[in-house]
Amino acid sequence: MMSHALWSTDADPTIAMQLVLNGFTDQISGELLSIEKRNFISATGKKLAAKHFTFASSKVWGEGLIVMSGRHTYLIQVVVRKPSTGLDDVGKKFISSFKVLN
Repeated sequence: MMSHALWSTDADPTIAMQLVLNGFTDQISGELLSIEKRNFISATGKKLAAKHFTFASSKVWGEGLIVMSGRHTYLIQVVVRKPSTGLDDVGKKFISSFKVLN
């Protein structure tokens, strides 16, 4: 799954990404299990703020990536039904294939 948000003004990347993650976990009635800062380079070579995270609810476990580029926030995630708590090769490939073109 992938979602996109466009902020009306320039936002602090740390605050904007946390707001999106908070909204996401509220929607799935879950919690963030881990968050780690990542280096993410756009297709044009621009360094972008990014975080890799894991999350869970009573029924699902997932892994995702959130990237901030200017006023744009991109959120991608792969979700699996519990009792699974890890991604298969297809899920890992999906996460690693994400590109920001600008």
